[in-house]
Amino acid sequence: MQYIKFRYYASSEIRDKINEIRVKLEIMRTNSNNPIIRGYLYNTRDDSVIYTIAMGRKPTAGYSIDVKEVKIEGDSATIYVIEKSPGKDDMVDDVLTYPIVQVKFNKLPSSVEVLNYETGESFPSLK
Repeated sequence: MQYIKFRYYASSEIRDKINEIRVKLEIMRTNSNNPIIRGYLYNTRDDSVIYTIAMGRKPTAGYSIDVKEVKIEGDSATIYVIEKSPGKDDMVDDVLTYPIVQVKFNKLPSSVEVLNYETGESFPSLK
């Protein structure tokens, strides 16, 4: 007998997954001339704003991007992210990946800056 892993998803989780896939496709479409570009874009949904931060195309699995912290000063926000790459000796799948992370705001900030927490490097807007 073989067991298959599965997970039940609530309808809101399915909607979020569909939105995540839609955003990934938008990032790839927007940057079809240069899919290696990393950056961020935002979309509104319901009464909130979702910022999607992308590392760009990566040559293998093992890459990830995570939010370290979000600082809000007045109506401006700074999103700090940590980008991770696979180690030199890590075994990874040979597949193109597009790592992203999303941040949800209740309202659209007047300005948003996305920075790499470790290097201070700024992410460009993709819109």
